[in-house]
Amino acid sequence: MPMELTTTFHALKEWAVAINALESGKTIMLLRKGGIHERNGHFQVAHKQILLYPTYEHQQAFMLKAEYANNVYPVTSGWHPETVRIGSWAEITDILPVSDESIVNSLVESMGDIIPRTSQLNLGV
Repeated sequence: MPMELTTTFHALKEWAVAINALESGKTIMLLRKGGIHERNGHFQVAHKQILLYPTYEHQQAFMLKAEYANNVYPVTSGWHPETVRIGSWAEITDILPVSDESIVNSLVESMGDIIPRTSQLNLGV
């Protein structure tokens, strides 16, 4: 089915190292732990097609495989680049909650390289 061209001004903030892995084809998905802004522990999106906005401040090298951790450079809190390159967009096709660590381990083994170490994920429901 042909992709429909869309204009969007909505973005998902994500670690720059993760966006680079998506852009280079080293991974095909994002696995998110959840955050303080998520209602009832569920990741929700208002827009299915989004720009991928790279962030640098909160990247955690210790949560990544060594080959990716080497691409994370510490920045001062509050630092922002003078310009931000937004070179890609994504379409959110599925949001699947995972609460079983064995499923996460299977994803790590089969789906991509950039997934954080499972010991760092909070898998509570």
